[in-house]
Amino acid sequence: MPHQHVAYYLFRNGGTFSKLQWWCPTTPRTYLAPLLQGFHDRQKQTLETFLGSPLSSHQWTQAKLPTKLGGLGLSSGRTEIGLEVVSLADLAFLASHRQCAPHIQQLLHAPLSPHFCECEEPAARHLAAYIPDLASSLRDPQAHLDHKAVLNRIHHHVHLGLVQQHDRVGQARLTAYAAPFADFSWNQDTLLSNVAFRDSPSMRLGVSVFDDSMACSFCQQPLDTYGHHCMNCMGQGHKQVMHTSFRNVVYRLAARAGARPALETPHLLPDQPRARPADVLIVTLPDVHQSSWRRFPKLALDCAITSPFQSSVLRPSATTPLAAADRYTDLKRQHTDMQQRCARQNLGFEPLVLESTGGFCGETATLLQSLAKVVDTREHLPPGHTWQRLQESLSIDLQRGLHGACLKQRQQWSRSTLSLTEVGAGGLHGHVRIKLVFAI
Repeated sequence: MPHQHVAYYLFRNGGTFSKLQWWCPTTPRTYLAPLLQGFHDRQKQTLETFLGSPLSSHQWTQAKLPTKLGGLGLSSGRTEIGLEVVSLADLAFLASHRQCAPHIQQLLHAPLSPHFCECEEPAARHLAAYIPDLASSLRDPQAHLDHKAVLNRIHHHVHLGLVQQHDRVGQARLTAYAAPFADFSWNQDTLLSNVAFRDSPSMRLGVSVFDDSMACSFCQQPLDTYGHHCMNCMGQGHKQVMHTSFRNVVYRLAARAGARPALETPHLLPDQPRARPADVLIVTLPDVHQSSWRRFPKLALDCAITSPFQSSVLRPSATTPLAAADRYTDLKRQHTDMQQRCARQNLGFEPLVLESTGGFCGETATLLQSLAKVVDTREHLPPGHTWQRLQESLSIDLQRGLHGACLKQRQQWSRSTLSLTEVGAGGLHGHVRIKLVFAI
């Protein structure tokens, strides 16, 4: 298909849900092992084709995790915890077998044969080795198994194992992409261009998007191969573009809610007339959330995007979801005593902070969700409709912004490479040209 994001969406929601996935709950794994292995290999090859890059075992294991745990949500008959392979087909068979047993017995009006229970033994023994706290339930033919709950527990074990096997940067990446709302972009849209789509899951999985030994073309700092520097760099101006896009989304939401928003309102603080604490100034509505116990008549919404890969927050980001967003929210309030200065002018100050990986700070999500509910009521929309569209819009804007930053780096390096080629072909005249290029 010409559009890779559409092709991926069909692959994830259709190609990974084949007839083989229906056989797993009804047939012991020993009869399906060759088919399951072949299907697993084809899934990996297909994803590598989408990304244009081979995947390591860790990256492929992450891709099979649910999006809420930082994966791509691909359904597979197996996963890995460290070097050990865990068969999810065994879990599907065991849960289905236990659920169907009472109904079969009721239809036959007779006790089940010993062979019926014996076929569970290999699956129960295999799973008990990786979930020892459920060993008794797995080995008891009469015990009920909640397939979804056990599968969720296995996925959490897999995610924890991946985090433990990575360095601090990898831990921060896995934790940030498993933060609340960081998964939304993979569930709802097919709107990214082919190049932007390739960059987005690559950065999520830790696949290199730049060559080694490159320096940023704008600030001359080292440019890591995973594109994390593009989330922090202020030299190329793309971070301001992403901030403006976020601000405009909030403005349009507030306008639809009837909050009479105003952009970049000046003279809000008499002691500092040029200060503009409000990217978006809104009139308080009864149902709009405020973090303060005091209800202010107006709210100054200060929009910001921060990165969990900054050196100052890398350590907490490696262990705590949204650590970067929470710290930046506190910094916004405390910087120049902004929250108290606004309060003295009877003005509420509310930082709205997103992480560049897509996660929302808790207070940000609560305030935006309250505005979205007001819009649903005013426009007679189904509950949650506006909130869903808002998350989609923010997610798409973030991914396009990060792709734009990566693209700008590549374009700058292409110009530099072209100029260096001219040096080799043009001798002294080429040397003069390359000096002019870098002078500009």
